[in-house]
Amino acid sequence: MPMLTEAQIRAARPKEKLYKPYDARGLLEDGRDPSTKRSEQKAGQGVTFELVAKEWLELQRHVAAATFVNAEWMFNDLINPYIGSRPINEITAPELLYAMLPDAPRVTRPQS
Repeated sequence: MPMLTEAQIRAARPKEKLYKPYDARGLLEDGRDPSTKRSEQKAGQGVTFELVAKEWLELQRHVAAATFVNAEWMFNDLINPYIGSRPINEITAPELLYAMLPDAPRVTRPQS
């Protein structure tokens, strides 16, 4: 059986199916409210990764001191310089994983 190319697959699909998840009609057909989706997108734009990380760190004050220092170092020195200022709803999993890669040039780990 011959393999179809991506262009052949796209040509075989009706055009409205290609854009369904992105337009209001597609959202309504899926039982979702388009205004809610827009509100969620707007609400998440002001929340940065750094802000969420700081809130999470505050909740972790109860852990052992060495664990807290390590988590603080990871956010402040490894992750925040790469994606800290970006809106949380725009960060993808691959971007987060790249920021955490151990072989990227880094600041040395604190010794406790």
